[in-house]
Amino acid sequence: MLQAAVDGELKALLLVGADPAADVPNTALAQEALSSVEFLVSIDCFVTESNKHADIILPALGFAEKEGTVTNLDGRVMKANKVVEGPGQARADWAVLDDLSSMMGAPMALTSASVIADEISKTAPAYEGISWFLLDWKERSGVQAPRDGASQPLAYIPVGTTSDTGVSDGFVVHSARKLYDNGVLAQAGPSLAGLVDPAFVGLNPADAERIGANGSVNVEGEDVVLVRDQSIPVGTVFVPFNQPGGPAVGASVLVTASAGGTE
Repeated sequence: MLQAAVDGELKALLLVGADPAADVPNTALAQEALSSVEFLVSIDCFVTESNKHADIILPALGFAEKEGTVTNLDGRVMKANKVVEGPGQARADWAVLDDLSSMMGAPMALTSASVIADEISKTAPAYEGISWFLLDWKERSGVQAPRDGASQPLAYIPVGTTSDTGVSDGFVVHSARKLYDNGVLAQAGPSLAGLVDPAFVGLNPADAERIGANGSVNVEGEDVVLVRDQSIPVGTVFVPFNQPGGPAVGASVLVTASAGGTE
């Protein structure tokens, strides 16, 4: 979609809680896509790097301000209850989407979270039988998806990128997320912001000794703290993605080091 926007094939984008300018590996492509479209609409709780220049931002309710269901990393489906009232004119994202679809002549008939959950259980094979009633009254601790007899398991599908992540001296770059990063939910939460580590680059101690890296390394033109970590495989440079103060790891990655520790 981002490439299609750059190529002029998409004239408008609707972001639903999405921040591609800070949340995809190729940030340069995301930023170019967002500036290329003629009309940008965002449904979100916060002003982000992606929607700060949007034509329209429609306020959405946060996760504790609406009810619905969530599926955790283990595949357990649980009901999420509304805890507090949302501020101002904020609405559930599905309600905003339903209004937009109706205005465009294609109503989706989304009337409540329970209706949506029941439709998911009927149309998505992995969620077969996991109804709103089941989660609300019988299985309040959640249900593992898929249930017995379901025809489709939940599976992780890795998504490759086209980035050139090669590094000199035979290294391979591994860029991945940490539990707490520079995302807006973590940064906007006083209890979470302090848990976000500053940017760093990780090397196996043997590699750090071999290339004379000491104190810091240079990634994409920015000096970043070096962390020696025995758990990182030899021959790998670990660059956490989207850490505050970190480099934008985009179409290419260049990591250099010297005995002085400044590169």
